[in-house]
Amino acid sequence: TMVPVGRLGEGLGYMALARIKRPEGLRHIAPGEIGKVIGLDRAPEVRTLRQKIHWMAENGQPHEWAKELSKSWMDDDPDMAGYLYVDGHVRVYHGSGVKLPKRYVSRQKLCMRGITDYWVNDAIGRPFFVVSQELNESFSEMLLKDIVPRLLDSVPNQPSREQLDSDPLLHRFVMVFDREGYSAPLFQKLWENRIGVITYRKFVKEQWPLSEFKKLAVPGPHGESSEMQIASREITLQSGGTSVDLLEVRRLTETGHQTAVISTAKRLATDRIAGGMFARWCQENFFKYMMQNFDIDGL
Repeated sequence: TMVPVGRLGEGLGYMALARIKRPEGLRHIAPGEIGKVIGLDRAPEVRTLRQKIHWMAENGQPHEWAKELSKSWMDDDPDMAGYLYVDGHVRVYHGSGVKLPKRYVSRQKLCMRGITDYWVNDAIGRPFFVVSQELNESFSEMLLKDIVPRLLDSVPNQPSREQLDSDPLLHRFVMVFDREGYSAPLFQKLWENRIGVITYRKFVKEQWPLSEFKKLAVPGPHGESSEMQIASREITLQSGGTSVDLLEVRRLTETGHQTAVISTAKRLATDRIAGGMFARWCQENFFKYMMQNFDIDGL
C-alpha cells in the first residue's frame, strides 16, 4: 500500500491514456501488467488508489496547481489565449447524500440535480480551466465573480494601461459565449474592464436587405477559411436603463436565414467576429470527447 504520490500521479496519467476512467476499472486489468507500466511490481488496489487520490485532493493544492498549469498553457500560445470560449456543462448527480438544486440538462432535455461546470477553452477546444458551481447562480454573476478576475490575471499580451487610455475602442481580450450570456448590463460591466464580447443576438425581428451582404473569406480556428455572405452594422443595445454600442454581424445562409452575431470588440474585423462565433462548435466537441473518453460526468 506504500505507493509514492509522485508514482501515483504517473499511474493516473497512464490510466487516462489507457482510458481506464475510474479506479474501479483496474479490477478488470491484470495488476502485474499495468504495474510494470507504472514502474511498480503491481498496480495499487482500488481502495489504496482512492485513499491516495483523497490525500492529493486534500493536501496537494490542486487549485494552485491547476492555476499554474492554465497560465503556462496560455503563455505557450498567447494568440489563442486572446479568444476565450465559456460554456457550461452540467454533471448530473444521481446520489442521495446531497440535495443539489435542479438545473436544465440540454443533452437530456430534462431538469435534473447536478453541478454546473463552466469551462474556459480556446478556439480549437483546448481547456484552460474549469469553475464548478453547486448553486444556481446566474451566468453573469459567475462570470464576473469567478472567471473574469482569473483571466485578467493570467491572459498574456494584454495591452498596457497607456494603450487602453489612448484608444477607447481597444480591448484586452475577447470572450465568446452563447445566448445564455446575452445581457446589456453584462456587456457593459465586461467593457469596463475592456473585455470584448462575441455572442449571438437574441430577439432578432427585422431582416436586412440582401444587397448589404457580401461574400467574405471567414477564417477558422485551424487557419482554414470558408466563404460566407456577411453584412455588418453598428447598433446600440438598450436594456434595463443600460445602453451599449455594438457591432452586429450577420451571416446569410443558403436557406435565406440571417444569423445575427454581436460584439463589443469593435476593433475586430467583421470576418474575425464571424469566425470567432462560429468556432464555438470546438467547445461542444470537447464536451462530447471528454464524456466519452474520460467520463468527466463521473469525476
